[in-house]
Amino acid sequence: MALSKKQSMIHTYREFMEMCFRNDYSGILPRFVDEKIAGFGTALDEKIQGIAGIKKLLKIQKRQSKGLEISWKIKPVSHYTSEGRNTAVFADDVYLTIKTGHEIMKMYVRISVILNYHDNLWKVIHWHCSKPEQVESEKDTWGVVSWKQRAQELERLVAEKTADLIKKNRELAIEAAMEKVRARSLAMQKPEELAEVAEVLRKEMGALGVEELETSSIYIVNENETSECWYAIKDVRGKNKKLVTDHMTLRLDETWVGREMQKFYRSKQTRTSILMRGKNRKEWINYCADKSSVLQGYYGGEIPERTYHLLKFSNGFMGAASPAEISAESWDLLQRATAVFSFAYKRFSDLQKAEAQAKEAQIQLALERVRARTMAMQKSEELPEAAALLFQQVQSLGMPAWSAG
Repeated sequence: MALSKKQSMIHTYREFMEMCFRNDYSGILPRFVDEKIAGFGTALDEKIQGIAGIKKLLKIQKRQSKGLEISWKIKPVSHYTSEGRNTAVFADDVYLTIKTGHEIMKMYVRISVILNYHDNLWKVIHWHCSKPEQVESEKDTWGVVSWKQRAQELERLVAEKTADLIKKNRELAIEAAMEKVRARSLAMQKPEELAEVAEVLRKEMGALGVEELETSSIYIVNENETSECWYAIKDVRGKNKKLVTDHMTLRLDETWVGREMQKFYRSKQTRTSILMRGKNRKEWINYCADKSSVLQGYYGGEIPERTYHLLKFSNGFMGAASPAEISAESWDLLQRATAVFSFAYKRFSDLQKAEAQAKEAQIQLALERVRARTMAMQKSEELPEAAALLFQQVQSLGMPAWSAG
């Protein structure tokens, strides 16, 4: 082969590679590319026929390469020239570096190019570019193992994302439920509304799927050894099984279950479970039924075993009865509900104390006004003025009108 012919072959090959990676054919295409060229690119749809096809491909690449810095390094693998010196085959490894802003991407491709010598010109008649599978031929020639691994990894990622999404949605539902408990607790104006708080708590626990809870209760422990209980329970006797609420005033030391509650409240424990069975359970239900009409005949002739789950707060404890032990999530939900209620009840209690103090101050001020006017009397004729002032001050304290004589 003459040197000029060999040099022309190498020059044609290099120009073709430059044109492909720089996406710039600028009129040189017909000189180096046969009009019937055929080739395969790395993309699924890159099956090129003729010069028009390769022009279209280069235009697309040029548009998509805008803003990218592309460099490459060619590592020869094989170079073959036919016996007649009119056909040449180049097979090379190409290592691409693509920069986009501060990010750098590396790519490895394999390229084979076939040139044909005709009318004293070398022209490319075929090329093939591919990105090899990341597999080893001795272990996984067809890439089946690799495909399975990728599928398994994809399934794992999907499972993780799904679990994460379910967890986040669950947390949102819990937060929404806690917000309802918080809002109702903060809206309390009088102690009687604690029954409504217990009802909201029971509804939200049910909405969250904690259906093993039969009853939700709020106990406020008084200084005189009595306890106030507000509770909500699903009335299984009716067709609709709606929630019913009531209030009871109890002495915890009068039953075994009550004494266990009292023992827990006085301990350093923050939570406990009390198993109520047999005579202790019967004693407790009969005692509560005497205090609350809702529980009268609730269970019929047979009183089932229940477990009372209690969580303490500063003024008492919250309770939830269930047929058996409850899950860790149910404990967590009750703990969060207790924390929410405890904050709201402390605020309610503080407001009540402030109102009582303000009321006491008003009473003392009214008494002082009456006392001062009475002490200032010099003669009996002033008694009507003192009586009128007394009447006025009593009315200012919110007492209904009264008279004598």
